[in-house]
Amino acid sequence: MKDHALGDTMTMRNQKALITPAVLVIVLMITTVPSASAQDGWDFDLAIYGWLPTIEGKLAYEIPELGDSIEVDPETLLENLQFTAMIGFAANRGKWSILGDVIYLNEAASQEELLDIGSGVNLRADIELKAWLLGVAGAYEVASSRRSSLGVLVGARYFSTDSTLRLRADGPLETDASLSSSASLWNGVVGVRGWIGLSDHWFVPYHLDLGTGDSDFTWQGYAGIGHQWRWGSLVLGYRYLDFDQGDNSEVRGLTMAGAELGVSFRF
Repeated sequence: MKDHALGDTMTMRNQKALITPAVLVIVLMITTVPSASAQDGWDFDLAIYGWLPTIEGKLAYEIPELGDSIEVDPETLLENLQFTAMIGFAANRGKWSILGDVIYLNEAASQEELLDIGSGVNLRADIELKAWLLGVAGAYEVASSRRSSLGVLVGARYFSTDSTLRLRADGPLETDASLSSSASLWNGVVGVRGWIGLSDHWFVPYHLDLGTGDSDFTWQGYAGIGHQWRWGSLVLGYRYLDFDQGDNSEVRGLTMAGAELGVSFRF
């Protein structure tokens, strides 16, 4: 499904909303928080977070009024958001960790336009996107002290999306048609993660990973500031995610960057 098929019947704002399904791809990273190692048992972290990035993409085709580049801001994402959930999980035993991440997104946008052709036709376009992101990784702490931790990770992330576009026209050209599309991507990633302590309660988490697979190349960087208590922590950070999908993809290049806020519970 390509948005330019709607022609001039859409405003620029709704064109951006309809592009959103093509550019919301592959997000994996759970917030890194310091925790006491359990040498003889397991301890767990459950994180609930929100990320509202600015999304910029390079397309293989041109869209009226936008050209071959697009930008979707956080306001547009919020306006069309129906439901989302972002949850991270870590199971730790000694220096080893198992990391998991699940993101669910449901976006919907609609536009109604009166076309000036003959007696007039009222055209309505509705689009719905449902997307899942599932990630898993294994991590090992290679260096640690009372004020810092450094680990390496190896893992994979999977993204799937289903979108439906429905066009309805009233008047002499009465029409009711729908188009559906789906896509899935696999990428393997390797990287580093850890934290630097500023005091007994304040710390700086960081994360960097590189990957490839269905993407030609992807990398991600993250840093933030956090405050921890006995029960968990609160972290405010900034995440930058970049994809190179190659010349054969409709979305050739993609970046997602913005603030992230998360709270984690330790048990």
